[in-house]
Amino acid sequence: MGRTPGGLRRLRTSLGHNLASLLLVVLIPGAIIGSVIWLWVLPRKSQFIGYAADVRVLAWVPWVAGAVAALWLLGLLIVQRTTRPADAGRGKRITSTSLAALLALAVAAPLAWGGWTAWVTKNAISTVAKGENTATAPSIDTKLANPWGTRRRVNIMLLGGDGGVGRTGIRTDTVIVVSLDVRTGKAVSFSLPRNLMRVPFPPGSKLAAAYPYGYRSNDGEAGNSMLNAIYGFVPIEAADSMEPSDNQGADALKLAVQGALGIPIDYYVLVNLNGFEKIVDAMGGITVNINRPIPINGDTDRGIPPTGYLQPGPNQRLNGFKALWYARGRWGLSDYDRMERQRCALAAMV
Repeated sequence: MGRTPGGLRRLRTSLGHNLASLLLVVLIPGAIIGSVIWLWVLPRKSQFIGYAADVRVLAWVPWVAGAVAALWLLGLLIVQRTTRPADAGRGKRITSTSLAALLALAVAAPLAWGGWTAWVTKNAISTVAKGENTATAPSIDTKLANPWGTRRRVNIMLLGGDGGVGRTGIRTDTVIVVSLDVRTGKAVSFSLPRNLMRVPFPPGSKLAAAYPYGYRSNDGEAGNSMLNAIYGFVPIEAADSMEPSDNQGADALKLAVQGALGIPIDYYVLVNLNGFEKIVDAMGGITVNINRPIPINGDTDRGIPPTGYLQPGPNQRLNGFKALWYARGRWGLSDYDRMERQRCALAAMV
């Protein structure tokens, strides 16, 4: 015998209850999480941005995301099993199961992405910030609510080095100082020319005594007496005037920039050519405006022309290779033009 109209209505009502219950299992927790973010997280945005760079916090995120996903998916499974009509036909069962699977994916995918992103970020920070023994970093107490005390700003020196396969030593052709307001998190950045000469070291320092008239290489070569040569040459020429350190080149350059600008340089980050390209690719590229053709390859001093150009245009998405030449290309252009593009690339990455 076929189903009665009343039985068919009951089946439809029961199946509708099943589908509505599945939706509620996703929407209600989602609304709760959204409310927490809106009412509690966003008003404390600066604090939570700080957590995004704390490896101790980032290490817990994948586990917490996994636990939340597991509980959420378990709830979906229980609801799907308990509210699905027992006498539903094959088509209704497929509809119920398919909706449950789609909702499970909607729940699990963002949590999995968030956990994976936190894990990758933690590993990146741990790799880059290795806790080097340095003679020039400030002493702070991270257990305090405000480890900087009365200080208003923290200054970080960003270095782009030309170290890589087939290259001897490192010249820091890119020197950018980023000054951060410790209360607001706002930052200002400015560049120093790589060919700056006679860079002074802070008065009273051992390096100031070693180079009383500013940095000038002992070999007398003008190219070795520029700002970009300090990283490689000072640890060799004036090792006796430096404190023990895992990276004396970085310490020497920090002191030189401090002497030139008259502000303390607290930390540094050094990225070589290959590292910059990989960072941009890992981010999925950067978007910039290109105002004039930017050369790829080429050597102005030796008269070697570029092998190609990045063409002008707004909102151009650049992969790691193109971003590297956007920040590095100089054939036929000035150092100051390149310095401006480097700050634009940095802003795009942030």
